[in-house]
Amino acid sequence: MPPLEPTPEDRRQALLDEPQPGDDDVIGLTRAQAIKLAAILDAHARTDGESLWTDAVLDGRDLLLAHAYDDRRPAPGIPAVTDAAARLRGWPWPPSGRPGFTTS
Repeated sequence: MPPLEPTPEDRRQALLDEPQPGDDDVIGLTRAQAIKLAAILDAHARTDGESLWTDAVLDGRDLLLAHAYDDRRPAPGIPAVTDAAARLRGWPWPPSGRPGFTTS
């Protein structure tokens, strides 16, 4: 049996997976930003996408995009890093708290 021809979606995925200049660059996300974003994503996933965390997830996405593009804003809607960081910082910690943090 001959191999199956790739579907249009397979070809699209392969194109998107091709390395691009800068793909391996390190971005300036802080540890605190990464931990808070992980906690928000976890809360969102554990509540089956409850709308309470949807906007926080989108703000986290914007922070990642802002860092990835170094304020070059290749597309409308990507905020400056400082603006995106402030929006993420404005969100409360989810009920589960800060992973790995103890008060004792």
